[in-house]
Amino acid sequence: MRGRRLTVWVLVAGISLWGTSVTPQPRPRLSFPQVEAALRLGKNLGHQDLSGLDLTGLNFRGADLRAVNLTDADLEGVALDGADLRGAILVRANLRRAQLTGADLGAADLTDAYLDGVTAPRSTWVRATLLAASLRGANLAQVEMLETRLEKADLHGANLTEGSFVRANFLGSKLISATLDRANLTLASLVLADLTGASLRYARLNGANFSGANIDGAAFAHADASEALNLAAARNATTAIWGE
Repeated sequence: MRGRRLTVWVLVAGISLWGTSVTPQPRPRLSFPQVEAALRLGKNLGHQDLSGLDLTGLNFRGADLRAVNLTDADLEGVALDGADLRGAILVRANLRRAQLTGADLGAADLTDAYLDGVTAPRSTWVRATLLAASLRGANLAQVEMLETRLEKADLHGANLTEGSFVRANFLGSKLISATLDRANLTLASLVLADLTGASLRYARLNGANFSGANIDGAAFAHADASEALNLAAARNATTAIWGE
């Protein structure tokens, strides 16, 4: 009997050890030649560490870059059209003038990233983080930015025409001379945002909060602002343009 109990205990212990989860080790940081070879062979680069690399000149169109680490990477002018960047880490990454048409950046972290002059129409940024990111002159027409965090982002002169920004957070962001015509800003937070000279013609502003926002010279012709919050009390409301 004692021998049986010992055997059972050994078996149970063995099963327990076999089922113990092992913490995955961090993947090694890839080099430029390795990234270039992977792209040439059509390999998945998801979850890889490409942090700090100069990747200019490479073609990432349609690439699988899910959860990739691109912290401090240089992607200036890089083609990323249609790329899957969901959950990617792009903190402080240089994406100036990059091409992101139709790319998916859902839940990506682009804190302090540089996206000036980026071309990204019809791209998806659902629940992405763009805290203090620079998007000056960016083409973000028809983007999907549901619940996207854009606090203190610089969108000076950006094209946000027909974009969907439902429940997006623009707290303290710069939207000077930005174009938001026909944009959906339902329940968006524009608290303390600077909308000087911005165009919001035909925009949907149901539940959008303009508390403390600067709307000096902003155009609201034909905008659905009947249920907007604190719009009439926004800074420089008397100099905003309400008609044609």
